[in-house]
Amino acid sequence: MKFKLNSTQARLYGLLQSVCGVIRRHGTFPILGNVLIQTHTDGRITAVGSDLEIEIIATQRVGDFTGSLSTTVECKKLLDILQTMSSDEEVSLELDDKDNLILRGANGKYKLACLDAADYPRLETAPNFDETFQITQKVLKGMIDRTSFAMAVADIRYYLIGTQLVVDGGNLSIYATDGHRLAMDVVAVKSTIPSRREVIVPRKSVLELKRLMRSKDDIVDVQLALNQTRICFDEVEFVTKLVEGKFPDTQRILPKLKADKVTVSRSDLLLAVQRADIIMDQRIHGVRMVIERDLVSGQLKIESVNDKNESVDLTMRVDFHGPRVEIGFNSKYLLDALPTMEGDNIVLAFADTPDPGPALITLEHNSSFQYILMPLKL
Repeated sequence: MKFKLNSTQARLYGLLQSVCGVIRRHGTFPILGNVLIQTHTDGRITAVGSDLEIEIIATQRVGDFTGSLSTTVECKKLLDILQTMSSDEEVSLELDDKDNLILRGANGKYKLACLDAADYPRLETAPNFDETFQITQKVLKGMIDRTSFAMAVADIRYYLIGTQLVVDGGNLSIYATDGHRLAMDVVAVKSTIPSRREVIVPRKSVLELKRLMRSKDDIVDVQLALNQTRICFDEVEFVTKLVEGKFPDTQRILPKLKADKVTVSRSDLLLAVQRADIIMDQRIHGVRMVIERDLVSGQLKIESVNDKNESVDLTMRVDFHGPRVEIGFNSKYLLDALPTMEGDNIVLAFADTPDPGPALITLEHNSSFQYILMPLKL
């Protein structure tokens, strides 16, 4: 019996969207631009996408089908066709006599060439994923959102082009740094890992997880092997190779802090930096903060100037009772971090050094998240 699937655009598109992020559109092996599609006897369909470093397997019920299917087809082309249709459009997939995939929908018929499923290169997975921990999808997504922006993009220190996960004593810590800033977050998890375990997840894998995850209370199962990790959630199995190397000792990066701290509205600070960024020199992205106390409590000034001698000077109320602080930052690093933080207020603390040193940003009522930012000389 020839294969035929009856579905809707939304269901079929959703299945393919789960795996398309890692599929190469241009590369040495054309088949890696394809998605592997396979049916199961229980009525589910599996889609597989791989770049030989990451493999994503999504298994869902997307409609009723007859016969069986195991083939590969160009993923982007199939997605682009489906994207032109409305979400409630009824669509069908079938194989013709020459094993081409026929897509019907929106009063159209599309014949797509297939490549043999037996030639599709699968990621060779580790034999044992014997160390595991569980965390809710909402919490893990939040941790990734609050740290992933600090990953290096391109660096000779390859171990910085990713995020470090540390499981120790029932806690999961996530660290990301590019050498100019460090974002970290920690949360309690249910773990079977007997001793401290450190792994580095590649940047591409972190960003793909960020794309796939939703703010849901479903449990995510994270399994660790020697050189791979497998993450299972929402009918998705996500397997990625790990980065070999030693992540920097984050405890040595944490500065000794001055006693006086600044409590400021997160949204007010974000808006002020956004406004200052319009004027400032776009080559440097430098913004100066001047914090001092007054008769009421304190004020924070945001100042910047560009090469045309244009300037900006913004002032906001803060809670501060210490001596004057003047320090410069890269505005981009603030604009990356502030939107990801939760809560109304944040707390700024400064290194106890004669010259301006690193600053520590935390949430007012949650010290588990920390963001260390190196100063910028202006």
